[in-house]
Amino acid sequence: MKKFTKSIFALIIICCVCYSPLMAQKKKSSSSGKNFGIGLRAGDPMGISAKKYMGNNKALELSIGKTAFWDRYDYEDRFYDNDDYKGKGYRFYGYKKGSALSLQLHYLIHKDIKGLDGLQWYFGPGAQFRTASRTYVYEYKVFWGPNPDDYYWDFR
Repeated sequence: MKKFTKSIFALIIICCVCYSPLMAQKKKSSSSGKNFGIGLRAGDPMGISAKKYMGNNKALELSIGKTAFWDRYDYEDRFYDNDDYKGKGYRFYGYKKGSALSLQLHYLIHKDIKGLDGLQWYFGPGAQFRTASRTYVYEYKVFWGPNPDDYYWDFR
């Protein structure tokens, strides 16, 4: 699956590089007023971006992609604080990070940069939603007899 994902990502990059001169041109207003752009977003999140130009130098931008969680969270403490595991014969060994996903929506206001024709800067409010999964790696006691010492450790 990773090989397939990398292949799709490489194909998207190649397509964007081949068509970059088309995306670099300044958008002209059409008679129907539909100014819309799709592109790649580098940074955080790394993914796809779609922008709808609404006139008067305003736009809506939607970005979706893979994000990084730069966390310093202590998952071992959280494991032992969980009532399902605390004092019940579980031992923490680590955790596995799943992929993290980000969804962003921004309302943008564009302003021209004086002296640089066609180049603009932008600002505006927005919202972001991020999600990620973590899977604990632990071992637990499996009791096999009537005595409290009749157990062995098993991994999960």
